Amino acid sequence: MMPPGAMRFRACRRACLWALLFLLVHPAFSWASATFIPPIPANVGEVEIYFLTRGAGADVYTKYGHTMIRVVDPSNRLDISYNWGAFDFDTPGFTLKFLRGLLPYYLDITNTSVQVEVSDIEQRWLVQEKLNLTDKQKAALLGELNRAAQPDRRHYRYLFFTDNCSTRPRDFIDRVLGGKIAAHFEGEESGATFRDKVMKHNASAPLLAMGQDVFLNREVDRGISQWEEMFVPLKLREYLLTMPAYDDDGRPRPGEKLLSGTTILASHPEPVNSPVNGYVILGLLLGIPALLGLALHLKTPFRKAGVRIFGLVLAAWGATSGVFGLYLVLAWAFSDHTVVYHNANLWLFWPIDWYFLIPGGVFLWKGAAPRKEGLLSKSTAWLVLGHLAALGIYGVLAIGGFFTQSVLRALIYFGPLALLLYVPALYLTGFTTPWSTSRRPRRPSRRSAPPPRRPPRSSGPDSGL
Repeated sequence: MMPPGAMRFRACRRACLWALLFLLVHPAFSWASATFIPPIPANVGEVEIYFLTRGAGADVYTKYGHTMIRVVDPSNRLDISYNWGAFDFDTPGFTLKFLRGLLPYYLDITNTSVQVEVSDIEQRWLVQEKLNLTDKQKAALLGELNRAAQPDRRHYRYLFFTDNCSTRPRDFIDRVLGGKIAAHFEGEESGATFRDKVMKHNASAPLLAMGQDVFLNREVDRGISQWEEMFVPLKLREYLLTMPAYDDDGRPRPGEKLLSGTTILASHPEPVNSPVNGYVILGLLLGIPALLGLALHLKTPFRKAGVRIFGLVLAAWGATSGVFGLYLVLAWAFSDHTVVYHNANLWLFWPIDWYFLIPGGVFLWKGAAPRKEGLLSKSTAWLVLGHLAALGIYGVLAIGGFFTQSVLRALIYFGPLALLLYVPALYLTGFTTPWSTSRRPRRPSRRSAPPPRRPPRSSGPDSGL
């Protein structure tokens, strides 16, 4: 464990580096900004072009790595990097556009030293390889980059799987090579799906991986080619390292690779993957307390404590399922990300599951179930019965292979957890209440009442004896 003094020093160092980075990239202090357009080099032969790859980091947006193109132009004293992963926080309606998938990204051009600083701040490795291009190919690539830097071409609509900070530089290089990259990799199967890539690159953040696995629909479950797999910067670099360099006629240059001369610009370790997935973590967080609560409920002295624990877990499940369900419905209705439409997991997660916060709160507050003939018990029972029916249909469709979306992980982990919570909730709220509004009156006994006993006769003087 790091000592407190070292931790404070590290935090201070990180803050100072961010402040330095701000000064370096802010337009008031540097010409290398979102509006800078590099001049065309006078002598293309002197220009060196490099392919930059940044490793994965700990933050959500850094899990897949990053790709840039570096240009060293001695005649203009430039050492700049082209970065297609920038966006502007001052964009009108930033939050709504980000959630809907409409936030415009743009090409940012900065000093390469700034990108090295960013790698150190984010603790991500950064390597470069030289792009072995002919002078004609260099001139073509520099022309493409110059056109992309124009104000009317700088922005683009970011699409995570098909048009991002990795596919953009790939496409520029592919065009100057006459389509050689596409021709080599488009017809080659990667043996993976987009979902496989998401789960792999988020393995160091298991709860994030679980959430994305739930939110993504069937569009990410088809097999993808190696060309499509290049949406991941680390795979793009891996594939380009296998390619030869080409001459101006499109023929491979003997003994030369497209990328060569690996140089480490920043060295940091990769994030450590979690040994368990997010489903297991959430299952343990909710399942163990639920079992404990049910076990205590069976012991009369601890019955109230057991109900309270179960109520807390039911409320937590309601919040979790409600968040998932609400996101899936709103994303389907308003987002332009088609990969979250018509999600099969809506059989399991409903937006109205927030309602479980109410009975869960009652269990937690009172340590007992609400009145079994009350509206709360009846509505809770109806909701639980609906979920049990939907869970059964969901399981049949998933196991039967009727879904083209991969849902088995969600079914295997969340299905038993849902049953563990729904069945006891149904018992506590009164299973028979959905079908009756009042208790059935007691039927009278068929046995007739015994005849009344006759009083004994008097033996006094007026008895007639």
